[in-house]
Amino acid sequence: MTIYTLISIYFLIMIYAAVYWAVHIRALNDTGYALVIQMLSGAFFIYIMGYTLQLNVATEGQMLFWNSFQYFGIPYVSALWL
Repeated sequence: MTIYTLISIYFLIMIYAAVYWAVHIRALNDTGYALVIQMLSGAFFIYIMGYTLQLNVATEGQMLFWNSFQYFGIPYVSALWL
């Protein structure tokens, strides 16, 4: 088992956790704060999924694609964090 496989398993668990918390918080609370946390979880999901797939691809072209994909989520993490 390579280190990339272990990191990928960890990131997949984090993806499931981000989706779970987004749904759980939205189900318990229907305020504006819940919507912000849900969007923050979605941004984490996009970033972590892109990074995980970037580590697991075979060609350089695919790696560049997933590198670009993960940057759809990362600018929103800092903005929503505040």
